[in-house]
Amino acid sequence: MLKKIAVLSIHTCPINNLGEKHSGGMNVYIESLYKELSSSNCSIDIFTKSHPSHPNEIIQISPSLRVIHVEGIPENTDKNDAFSHLPNVEYNIEHFVSNHAIKYDIIHSHYWLSGSIGLSLSSKWKIPHVSTFHTLAQKKMLARVGEYETNDRLKVESTMAENSDSIIISTKDEAETIQDIYNISNEKLNVIPGGVDLNLFKPKNKNQSKTKLGLNAEKIILAVARLEPLKGLDILISAIYKIENNSDIILLIAGDYLNNTNEFQRLKTIINGLDLTKNIKFLGNIDHNKMPMYMSAADVLVMPSYYESFGLAALEAMACGTPVITSRNSGAKTFIEQGKSGYLIPWNCPEHYAERLEILLKNPILRANMGQKANKQANKLSWNTAATKTDLVYSNLIKSA
Repeated sequence: MLKKIAVLSIHTCPINNLGEKHSGGMNVYIESLYKELSSSNCSIDIFTKSHPSHPNEIIQISPSLRVIHVEGIPENTDKNDAFSHLPNVEYNIEHFVSNHAIKYDIIHSHYWLSGSIGLSLSSKWKIPHVSTFHTLAQKKMLARVGEYETNDRLKVESTMAENSDSIIISTKDEAETIQDIYNISNEKLNVIPGGVDLNLFKPKNKNQSKTKLGLNAEKIILAVARLEPLKGLDILISAIYKIENNSDIILLIAGDYLNNTNEFQRLKTIINGLDLTKNIKFLGNIDHNKMPMYMSAADVLVMPSYYESFGLAALEAMACGTPVITSRNSGAKTFIEQGKSGYLIPWNCPEHYAERLEILLKNPILRANMGQKANKQANKLSWNTAATKTDLVYSNLIKSA
């Protein structure tokens, strides 16, 4: 039976350029998951806010998958200020659905701003509601001093946890966190790891990749992240400073800095103060299809985030045969074998990252062995597997509705 699925990704369009403000792993997650699902017995509409690239447009991704842009949130509205505009977005979604006489079987909200609307629409349409948080406000605030989240978000996430028919999370750690915070039944939690596009992310010749990117023979560290304090890029920059003989080390930072000027200037100030301007290059946005070349060229990918619910970029790098160094607090620890396919750092401080970076950068044989094991580990996680498990969650909820 064909399932008609409404997906909400209100604050960020899944077909946005990666690395832009509010664009990252969640965008890849949604686009990749629903491309896979749409090839089965699912017809999927993804609702997101209008933006200059796609103002109030319907983008047909495939015969069974489309992205529907709806008005309601003014352009340049900060994500934290979008909550007050959600009633307008909800009204426009309802208007679209009514005008096209669509009847959905299930609704899936991604992130708390979507969850606020999803809870309301599922009640009005009398269909099951699935939630995926992607990040949790309470865990973010615990992860780094200075992180702030609104009371609106805290209230909505609590309501989502209590009233959603099912919650999909990427790791067992995240499931335990949700249970600890909200004291909800384990029965509504479904752990479904994200995946990686194994046709796109696969090893390329490292030296050839470096040559094509004009990187010559330097030792390459890659970081893929939005420029925001939670990503911990200042820790990585300080770690490079602490490495002896760092003159041949280049850190490439892939992520939009034009729309994140405050953090960019903060990081530039640190770089200038440490006299590392020759060691660090900001790449800006990198097309997702070009990312495998950068990941293959890199000797190591570092993800120094204070909090990552999953760590998709780490998995993609591993699929390219590149070892990863990340925090033990990252969701990536679920697919990284300590000392075999990468390193998990117990504390987010420069000294620990510097120590592991020195070990890897000085040992090409160790890097190669770790890269091979990383590739094997990443090949166990595909979007097809994630889609199959998600489809089963949907089917069970629809049957019991």
